[in-house]
Amino acid sequence: MQDGACPKCGKRELRRQPRSWCDSTTGSGLRLTLFRGTRFRLQVCTACGFVEHAIEDRKALDFIAGRWERVP
Repeated sequence: MQDGACPKCGKRELRRQPRSWCDSTTGSGLRLTLFRGTRFRLQVCTACGFVEHAIEDRKALDFIAGRWERVP
């Protein structure tokens, strides 16, 4: 969805959750360890309803890449 087109329907009706909402207590997050977590940023296609979650925190992505199992 980075190019602005929905991967499901192809329309350019994507809306992204405001950054300020990502830092709030919306509950949209991922626990990485007992004391560490990260937030998702949501993107929604208002034409078909497709939703995508994205983690934009590079340190969190590096943490996941180093510790989680790769999908075969």
